[in-house]
Amino acid sequence: MKRKAILWKRWKLFKLSADKLLYKTSAVDCKKAINKFHAARELALIRKNNLGSFFNFVNSKTNSRANSSVNAAGLKTSTGSVITDPNEKAEIFNRFFSSVFTHDNGICPDVVNRAGDDSLDTVLFTPDIVRTVLQRLKPSTSAGSDGIPNLFLKKCANCLAVPLCHIYSISFLDGCLPSAWKYALVTPVHKKGPTSDPNNFRPVSLTATCCRAMERIINNQLLSYLLDRRLITKQQHGFIKRKSVSTNLLECLEDWTLNLQAKCVTDVIFFDFRKAFDSVCHSKLLAKLRSYGIHDNLFVWIEAFLHGRSQSVRIGEAISAVAPVISGVPQGSVLGSTLFLLYINDIADIFNDLSVSLSLFADDLKLYTYYKLDASHNDLQMAIDRLIEWASLWQLQLASSKCSAFRVSNPQGRVADDVASKTYDLDGVVLPFTDYVRDLGIYHDSRLKYDQHISFIVHNAYKRAVLILRCFHTRSADVLKLAFCVYVRPLLEFSSQVWSPHYKYLIDKVESVQRFFTKRITGFTELSYTDRLRNLGLETLERRRLAQDLALCYKILFGLCDVSVAVKVADISACTRGNSLKLAKPSCSSDVRKYFFSNRIVDAWNSLSDVVVQSPSVKCFMKRLCSVNLDNFLSIV
Repeated sequence: MKRKAILWKRWKLFKLSADKLLYKTSAVDCKKAINKFHAARELALIRKNNLGSFFNFVNSKTNSRANSSVNAAGLKTSTGSVITDPNEKAEIFNRFFSSVFTHDNGICPDVVNRAGDDSLDTVLFTPDIVRTVLQRLKPSTSAGSDGIPNLFLKKCANCLAVPLCHIYSISFLDGCLPSAWKYALVTPVHKKGPTSDPNNFRPVSLTATCCRAMERIINNQLLSYLLDRRLITKQQHGFIKRKSVSTNLLECLEDWTLNLQAKCVTDVIFFDFRKAFDSVCHSKLLAKLRSYGIHDNLFVWIEAFLHGRSQSVRIGEAISAVAPVISGVPQGSVLGSTLFLLYINDIADIFNDLSVSLSLFADDLKLYTYYKLDASHNDLQMAIDRLIEWASLWQLQLASSKCSAFRVSNPQGRVADDVASKTYDLDGVVLPFTDYVRDLGIYHDSRLKYDQHISFIVHNAYKRAVLILRCFHTRSADVLKLAFCVYVRPLLEFSSQVWSPHYKYLIDKVESVQRFFTKRITGFTELSYTDRLRNLGLETLERRRLAQDLALCYKILFGLCDVSVAVKVADISACTRGNSLKLAKPSCSSDVRKYFFSNRIVDAWNSLSDVVVQSPSVKCFMKRLCSVNLDNFLSIV
C-alpha cells in the first residue's frame, strides 16, 4: 500500500504514462493481496467453527457489539447505577455466583443401596491410557487455569504420558489434589433476558487442563461401571453414551403421537431447577456416591476433588478476588456432569407407582400423563407434589417462574369442560398452559405440527446467512459454501428427526434459505437451483434430512443408539426382494402418527439394498447411501 501511494504521487507529479502503468499494476497487486489476506482470514474463521469467534468477526465488520457480550454490557446495581468497569463487574459477578451456593442444612436423608454387592474403588492409570486421553484432546490453544493449553498436551502426549501417569497415580492413591487443580476461572455466559442482570448469566468454569485429563480417565471408567450395571435410570439422556437430545425428544413424541392417535389428551409439565449444578450439596452427593458402590480410594479422591475449591470471575483481562466454592459441581469440568447425574438419578424412583412418565436431560425434567377426553382425574398433580418434596429434601430449588404446563390434544376433539379448565400448581403457584413450548431447543405446539419451530429456525438461518453475505469480504464460492455449511445449515438440521416436515409449504420454507444463499454467490445468480447445487456439490436440505433419518434408523437397528422408539423388523421369511432388515409398517389413523419418525422412514428404508443396510459402520452407511436414488421419497428433486 505504501508503494501504491508513492507511485500515485509520482504519476500525479510528472504525468508520465510509464508511471501511470506502474501505479495501475501496483494497485491491482495491492487489491489481490488484500483479497488474499481477507480470504485466508475468513477461511481460518470458518475452519475454527466457533460461534463466538464468528460473531466477534461480524461485530467488527458492522461496528456493533452483540447484546449478549458480557464485556460490552453494563450491570445495574440495586440502586439503579450502571457498572461498566471490568474489575467492578468481575467482583459483582463473583459475589452473585457465590450467593447461589447451597449451605448444608446438616440433614442427610437415608439412601438406598443401589449397587448391591458391586463396587468401584480404584481407577487404573497406565502410560497407554494417559497417552490415549491426551491424544484425543481437542487441539485448543486456549490455556486452562494452569496456563497449559490442550494443544501442548496433545502434541507432547508421548513425552508426557509417563510423568503424568506418575502424578495421577500419586494423587489418586493419596486422595489429594494440588490447590491449583481446584481453582477455576469462571466466565459468565449469557442465557437470555437483559444483560444488565447477573441472574441472566450462567458460570462456566475454566479448570486446570492437566486435571481435566485425569478427570476424563476417572470419568470413563466410572461411566463404564455405572452403565454396565444399569445404575443410571434409562430416562436420563444427558451426558450418556448413545443418547442425545434427539433420543430424549423422540421417546416423548413416541408416547405423545400414540396418545393423539388414541384420541387422548397429554398434559406435560416442564420443570426448571434454579442453579442446579451450583446447588449440589457435597455431603448429600457423597452419601449418594456410596449407594452406587463407590468406595475407598475413588471415594476419597472425589471427596478431595469437591472440597476446598475456589474460583474467580474473569471479564476480559480483569479477574476478581478468589472466593471459596462451598457447593455444586464445576460446570466446565469433565467429572462434574457425571456427579450431577448421580445426584439427580433417584428422582425417577418417586413416580414408580403413578401413571406418569418422566424424561430427563441432565437437569431438564418433564413429567407427562395422558387421559381420555372426558376424564377428570390423573396423577400429574400428585407427581408434582412429590417432586417438590424430593427437591426440598435434597436442597434443590425449583424456579416456579420458569416452569410451565403444555397440553397436546387434537383441536377437533371435544374435551369435557372440567378437563379443559384443569390446572396444575407448583407449591401454590398455578402453572400457565402455553400454546407452544421450547424443549431442548425444539418448539412443540399442541398439534405437533412444528410450523412454529420451522418459522423460528428459518428466521435465524436467514439472519445468519445475510450476515455472512454482508460481512465476508471474499466472494469465493468455495469459502461461502463452507461458511453456509458451518454456520447456517446446522440451524436448519438440529434434531431434524424430531420435526422433519411433510407439508410441501414447510419443506419449501426450510429449503428457501439454501435457495436464497446459493443464488447470491457470484456466478450462480442465473443458474437454476438444481444447477447451483450440482456445481457447489451440495444436496437439498430435504434429502439431507431423509439421510439423517435413515442414519438414525441404522443406529437403532444395530444398537448404536439407545432409544425406545417402535422400529420393528418385519417377518420377511416369504419375501425375496429388498434387504434382510425390512421394517414393519403399522397402520396409522392420524397424520401426526403417520409422519412420525418411526413410520415415515419405513418405505425409504425398505427400498435400500442389503449392501447399504449391512454396512459395517455409520460412516460407510452414509457413503453408500450417497449413491442411492431417493427421489421417490422427496418432493424437491
